[in-house]
Amino acid sequence: MSAHTLEHLDSPESGLAEMVRLGKPNGLLLVIVTKPSLWGRWIQHQWGIQLLEPYALAAKLHALGVTDMRGYLISSSARSFRGSAAIIGRIPLNS
Repeated sequence: MSAHTLEHLDSPESGLAEMVRLGKPNGLLLVIVTKPSLWGRWIQHQWGIQLLEPYALAAKLHALGVTDMRGYLISSSARSFRGSAAIIGRIPLNS
């Protein structure tokens, strides 16, 4: 599980690859990132983080062999402009 960590790395791709490499084959991987939004852009400006679009994150995970992915938006309320995006997927057997 990684929650709001990738955004702080110089190379999120390397971080994802390492998570897949170290994860249990056929296990689940949960990645949570700040949702690209007005709030996310403010956090990006304040902390100097990278925002990762959920579809781009899913594509990176797919390229690493992660399968059965599901995406979720997480927020404090249905109308909230703040929040996070989560992707859960299965780590490949040959990782």
